[in-house]
Amino acid sequence: MISKNRKTRVIAATILFIFVGLIYLNLIGIVFPNILPGEEYKFKSIDIPEVSNIKEVKIAFFGDQGVSSDSKELLNMIKEQDVDLIMLLGDFDYEDNPKKFKELYESVYGNNYPLLAVVGNHDVSKWSEYKSWMKDIKIDNLNCEGEYGEAMVCNYGPVSFIISAMGTLPGEHMTFLEDTLPRMNSPWKICAWHKNHHGYQAGGKKTEVDIEAYQLCADNKAIVMTGHEHSYSRSHGLGDVTNFIVNDIESPYNTEESSMVVVSGLGGKTARNTHGDIRDIWGSIYAEEQGAVAGALICTFREADADCEFINTDREVIDEFRLVN
Repeated sequence: MISKNRKTRVIAATILFIFVGLIYLNLIGIVFPNILPGEEYKFKSIDIPEVSNIKEVKIAFFGDQGVSSDSKELLNMIKEQDVDLIMLLGDFDYEDNPKKFKELYESVYGNNYPLLAVVGNHDVSKWSEYKSWMKDIKIDNLNCEGEYGEAMVCNYGPVSFIISAMGTLPGEHMTFLEDTLPRMNSPWKICAWHKNHHGYQAGGKKTEVDIEAYQLCADNKAIVMTGHEHSYSRSHGLGDVTNFIVNDIESPYNTEESSMVVVSGLGGKTARNTHGDIRDIWGSIYAEEQGAVAGALICTFREADADCEFINTDREVIDEFRLVN
């Protein structure tokens, strides 16, 4: 027979093993991805920020960065491209280490890095620390209002960002989009969040953002930019987002007539394969099967048109297209 003391030790060891396992799974984003200390986001209408009068801006879009040599090389490439702003689409260093992540940017840009970010699931446990320094980054001509990285609107020259923690943190995010999107009047609107709808990514991610959010952005002439899946995929022009209907397959794409969804998740973490049920909506896919390395979608926006290229750290142009409105 097992002694009482031994049985107690076995039970305690089993509980400890399960507890440590759950913590590990949480850190890699498999369980408890939406937990954040404190209260969930409660909708509060915000004022639309001032529009700056700059006529042209160059913006890099990517998420899922890490702090590897590939992550740093991506920043070097972006700096070479003379990008005005980085829109980081969530998942920062994957180590819950805000100090180390900040040092990554300082190693390339010094103390003057043009970073704007939305929270990702791997940022949740230390989000208050990330946000404490990110919200104080000063970028000329970038005017923002709202809760940094969670429910925020920013105007930057001809571009408006509607930034949401939808799918990552709990709260009244659809209400925020419904209130804010119709009041944004810039030539270009970008809905930026981290997570995906399964049909609007090329990998294995499940649906964590409802299709209604994508459609709402499309109805308000906005492009949807996400990360989370570690690949790049860019849709054709979408006439009906809810039903995955393409109505424009050639560049230039007219955003008055169709919307677009982009997943840019090659910020430095290892690329992933595509899944087996990809819809026929994509204008470009760059994943592990294509030998994907780190890269970013870089777009130059002017009032009436925009030119976009996905450029990797080998300085190869993987995708290029034009937008008009």
